[in-house]
Amino acid sequence: SLVSEAGALRAAVTERRDALRGHIADLERAGEHLWLDPTDAVAAQQALRPVAEERLAMVMRTLTEVASLEKALEGGLEGAVRLGVVERLEERARNEDPPFEERELAMTMREAKAAFDVEKFRLWKRAKKRSEKYEGA
Repeated sequence: SLVSEAGALRAAVTERRDALRGHIADLERAGEHLWLDPTDAVAAQQALRPVAEERLAMVMRTLTEVASLEKALEGGLEGAVRLGVVERLEERARNEDPPFEERELAMTMREAKAAFDVEKFRLWKRAKKRSEKYEGA
């Protein structure tokens, strides 16, 4: 059934969240490893922590959405609320770009180009254009 599939998906996403938390904890302890030079550990932390935290935030949002969907499918929500949840999830599915925080969307083109890699910068431009379109409407 859809409810059991949503439950399995929630379990898988929860497992992914827990694994990411473990990786972040390992990254924080990178300086404790005898085989890793302390400056290399700091460099790895500076390079990888933002990526790991971004991925964790995405997984947390997904987990919230899956739990909401599961609750809606179980019938644990009122009809109008259930419809709102499903519509919001559908809207999010249509918008495949990763979400950017308000502060990121407030960046100038030059700041964003310096802050993001090529692929993320391309996605940022699309998200910025969309946010400006909604602000102007």
